[in-house]
Amino acid sequence: MSVSDLTEKEQAVVYDCLRAATEGPFFAEREFGALFGMGRAEVGSVMRAWPRVDRSDETVSLAISNAIANLLRQTHVLPEERRRWVPASDEEIVAILGKWHDATVVAPSQVLRTLGDLMSRISETCYEAPWMVGTEYMVPELCRRAAATGEPQPWARGEVAPAVARHLTELAGKLGGWARLDQGGTGYLPFDPFPTPERFLEELDFWKRKAGQ
Repeated sequence: MSVSDLTEKEQAVVYDCLRAATEGPFFAEREFGALFGMGRAEVGSVMRAWPRVDRSDETVSLAISNAIANLLRQTHVLPEERRRWVPASDEEIVAILGKWHDATVVAPSQVLRTLGDLMSRISETCYEAPWMVGTEYMVPELCRRAAATGEPQPWARGEVAPAVARHLTELAGKLGGWARLDQGGTGYLPFDPFPTPERFLEELDFWKRKAGQ
């Protein structure tokens, strides 16, 4: 797959994400390098070259993956503010990230970080907690249910949509497992969440009943 296999709309969303990351109000200079693994100028150079980029270039792959992931996962990036820069839904952006990962050679460590970041984003959206207790069990189970039924699965104040579930499941398949936040809260570890402990199944069933499903 080449960049040209992305539709014009999808290419525009990628450009918007790169522009939001480099020119938007979301990432302070003091934290940019730690979040992106490169400087703002490097991400900006990818933005200016887009879509005439070499997808095999590690700088290009990292800039695009991290621009999208950070806009989705960082708790201070409010969805309504992000949409002023990137007028696309979470589901659309996640689907594009999935296509981009399919188009590039992605290191397992990068897949783990992307998967963990997206799991954390679900926890933040549903529970206003970057990593709610049991996220490593409940998000995979929510994804399993959403992918199997084709219906959104409720969890506290939010839900996991089928498109998001399919993308996270694909990432987990590439990694050979899911992600768990390490004890220090500083990174992710590969994790096998199945079978899901009964107490977490009971919590998910509670939210399902509460939503009237």
